[in-house]
Amino acid sequence: REMRGALEQAKGVEGKLEEIMQEKGAKKEVVQRVNRTHTEWGPALFAIHHKDDADVYVDNGVGVILQLTHIEPSYVPTLDAIEDVVKNDMYEEKAARAVQEALLEARQKGNSATLQQLKETYNGTVEATGFLTKTDDKATSAFGKKDIPTDEIFQLEKVGALYVHSHGKDGHLVRLDEIGSFNQEQFDAKKEVFTRETEREVARLFMAGFVASLYRNATIEKNESISTTQYEE
Repeated sequence: REMRGALEQAKGVEGKLEEIMQEKGAKKEVVQRVNRTHTEWGPALFAIHHKDDADVYVDNGVGVILQLTHIEPSYVPTLDAIEDVVKNDMYEEKAARAVQEALLEARQKGNSATLQQLKETYNGTVEATGFLTKTDDKATSAFGKKDIPTDEIFQLEKVGALYVHSHGKDGHLVRLDEIGSFNQEQFDAKKEVFTRETEREVARLFMAGFVASLYRNATIEKNESISTTQYEE
């Protein structure tokens, strides 16, 4: 409170702030080019709105006088200087929106049209992957290069199912054409592991449900008459 009063008296008086600092034994430090994100000084400096104004606060038991001595004007480029950038951004935004609209339209048509027909309609390309497995990184890498999430692809369950994905100016329509036959030998080889994992999961869910049921229905009574000998005299 004392320092705030002193700062009010020092406003507009040349050399008064330096005099106060000498009187209080303050150490002067100049910090240059501080932006709003500066962790130590940014928030406090940007709370001062006028050049040469000062503020005071306590930081870890140490009093701090903070004065704003210079404001660097914000640089706002003229429209002429950024006209091409603005145009390109607008065109890219329109292109991305057009891709999304075309994909949704292609997905609706994909239930009756072939991919070859969609290719000709939307001037696209058609690629066939062959059989894929989650563990075959080499086979699924083609999706990764196009930023298509493979987890979404493997959620397709029915032949003919479609998945739509857009990324910037690029769009992809993925169709599941065939599902591999069930391999009984592979299942038998891993059946024991599957069984153990399933049993553990069922037991965990059962226990979680049991605890939740107790939490909802249990009644807790406190018996004040019971005590231990260590607290008796």
